[in-house]
Amino acid sequence: MANDNVKGVTQLGKAIYPHLNKADVRFQKEGVYKVTLELAPDSAKELLKHIDDGVKQAHKESNSKSTKTANLPYKTNEDGNLEVNFKCKASGITKTGQAWTQKPKVFDSKGTPLAKGILVWGGTTMKVAYEVIPYSNNMLGSGVSLRLKAVQVHELVSGGGASADSYGFKEETNGYVTEA
Repeated sequence: MANDNVKGVTQLGKAIYPHLNKADVRFQKEGVYKVTLELAPDSAKELLKHIDDGVKQAHKESNSKSTKTANLPYKTNEDGNLEVNFKCKASGITKTGQAWTQKPKVFDSKGTPLAKGILVWGGTTMKVAYEVIPYSNNMLGSGVSLRLKAVQVHELVSGGGASADSYGFKEETNGYVTEA
């Protein structure tokens, strides 16, 4: 059976609390890779259409008589921008008992995979490749989740610790200097 789920790529947005290097296991022991992407409403028109179409498809394919719509995978923040949630499970077991793992691909702006050890932090600007997954159940209603497939980093914010400048310190004369 072919996978007919809609796939897309967002416009550039700002990552909020990304878990792209290591799965978040706080609430699910299997782990979840995820990122919330902040997008201006005018740059999210295609994505919003994919979400609306997916919800309509979930309602249409639902066996339930309910027309309730589940929570959508985005919200509007106080600045009027959208915060869109993308996620994928890190591991699981198939119906046949096979264990599986997956991790989203992370690319630089030229399409080269990021080297291991480069951490992607909040504030990084990126695009997200996603797949729209319609679902329906009696308690939640019909809705969609946005499956995280890959990201392309445009401007990286990464670790390395804070600098003296970031704490407000300026260079002082006649003070202690670390030996290299």
